[in-house]
Amino acid sequence: MTGIKGKYAVLTGASRGIGRLVARELVREGVNVAIAARDFAALSELAGELGSKGPDVFPLQVDVATRDGREKLVGEAMRRFGRIDILINNAALGVWAKFHEQDEAQIEAMVDTNLKAPMLLTRKVLDHMVKQGSGQIVNIGSLSGKKGNPYLGVYSGTKAGIMEWSSALRGELKDLGIGVSVICPTYVSGKGVFAKFGIDAPPAVGTVPAERVAKAVVDAIARNPEEVILSPLPVRPLLAINALFPALGSRILSSLGVVKMADRLTEMEKDLANK
Repeated sequence: MTGIKGKYAVLTGASRGIGRLVARELVREGVNVAIAARDFAALSELAGELGSKGPDVFPLQVDVATRDGREKLVGEAMRRFGRIDILINNAALGVWAKFHEQDEAQIEAMVDTNLKAPMLLTRKVLDHMVKQGSGQIVNIGSLSGKKGNPYLGVYSGTKAGIMEWSSALRGELKDLGIGVSVICPTYVSGKGVFAKFGIDAPPAVGTVPAERVAKAVVDAIARNPEEVILSPLPVRPLLAINALFPALGSRILSSLGVVKMADRLTEMEKDLANK
């Protein structure tokens, strides 16, 4: 892939899941990367794995939901690299639950991590990108942000916010040499609750491999698309129907088995929490 070798990136949520795979793809393409997460043991293991590949990889234990964590991440990355060419806002929390049963702390944690943290971290990084006159921001959205997923309401709301903010930010930054892309996958196979409980999404909805999401992130750095939707099915017509006829969109979502699956996952999460 041309154009990104030798660049300097900051990646949040790098210790597991999609983030871990994105880190590997970045290093494979010759990108130097600061990998950030709360789990330092997992970060150190990943840095050890990737450290012999050539590019500079260094782990930073931070919580991007906090001001101190964001300041540490940007400050350390600038001290190490001298510049930040790429920011990938990947860190996120998702909980399957009935909204009226969720406590405020859980809701606040998701909003802080999924929505406020990317916005505020991006604001800090833009101080440097604007001075450089270049940069690429890749945000991880979700198809749940295109159509709210029952029992995943807070997550869906935060991802909807990420996607609309990404679109607005792209319009603001396009003349400053800074690109903004958002990646919107459907359910990701083998990760999150699907790995935890060993179940699959309804066949009519399907899943995408985490590796495909990781490759789409790195591809977006090079190509700067506004939005990338990842699904095994042609979902754009369904999204168009939902935009015009939301009630029909909700009926279609239910008919595909999504609501039944979400209810099942919610009960499984509750049972696990009560053990």
